[in-house]
Amino acid sequence: MDGWIVEPRDVGQMTAVVQKILEGRAMLPDIGARARERAVREFSSELFIEQTEAVYRRTASGRAG
Repeated sequence: MDGWIVEPRDVGQMTAVVQKILEGRAMLPDIGARARERAVREFSSELFIEQTEAVYRRTASGRAG
């Protein structure tokens, strides 16, 4: 697990997540480390550049999408 997803404006869900966080503070460093690993893996500048170049290549060759 690397975080929590809460429906917008769902106060009950948000309250439950905050309560879990407060009760399980010991798990937060591990969750933070996993979240960082995911961010580096899925949102790195290298990946962004590769994906952008792929769009340019498809567009230049007439195969948009």
